[in-house]
Amino acid sequence: MNAKRIPDITLERYLLNELPSDRMEQIGKLIKSDLFLQKRIEGINASNGTIIHRYAPESIVPRILERASLPDRTPGKDRAKRPLWKLFLVPSLAAAAVVSFVLLFPLFRTGYDTVLDPYINDVTRIKGPAIRLYIYRKRNTSAELLANNRRVREKDLLQIAYYSAEDTHGIILSIDGRGTVTLHYPVPPSSNTRIEKNREILIPSSYELDDAPGFERFILVTSRTPLDVRAAYRAAEKLAKRRGSTKNGELTIDTPCRQTSLVLLKD
Repeated sequence: MNAKRIPDITLERYLLNELPSDRMEQIGKLIKSDLFLQKRIEGINASNGTIIHRYAPESIVPRILERASLPDRTPGKDRAKRPLWKLFLVPSLAAAAVVSFVLLFPLFRTGYDTVLDPYINDVTRIKGPAIRLYIYRKRNTSAELLANNRRVREKDLLQIAYYSAEDTHGIILSIDGRGTVTLHYPVPPSSNTRIEKNREILIPSSYELDDAPGFERFILVTSRTPLDVRAAYRAAEKLAKRRGSTKNGELTIDTPCRQTSLVLLKD
């Protein structure tokens, strides 16, 4: 293998320990013996350090969420959950910042990275689920990635993101402890369910939890063909009425699809 012909993307994947073990060992030996390759590695590390400092998640994500913050509620105002279309949308500049952030700094790494390296002669796909659902919570000046069954509380401000390896259409809904269904994507009145593939995408709105007790379950449905938003919403309403299945049952949808969900427990 000619060290000078190894692409930077391959060296970056080496630094992230994302290459197959034999490739890791092969490049590791080259680095030890090749001064030119060592200089390239130093340059990549220096560049990554600059990007991480400039686009650190603890500063970028909160600023995006801050731009999307909900208006203060006045005392005594009705605190029932508002339909999503009455929530704010991220201003265009903030939406652009989300896209720039995902493109410039791969903090939220996808489960699948397909990279063709003509000098190593293989295509590597990192194992992982075909779809993923991410929920972030704003915490003062930081953003916290929430795991399944994590405890949350009223007025927590959440940002939803998705990842799809293959499917090109998707719907995101949630069901709370009262059985209320909320549509998060696509944002009404749009019925276009097209989604992006192969990278994590923050949807262009955030969501404030209300005082519904028990839990909030977020559901991502994806398909290779367009999905019927109304049908998915009705399926979620039916699931919400089946109390024993609300937290783990699947939506009954005619279109061939994948489903995944994440449950947050309410204090």
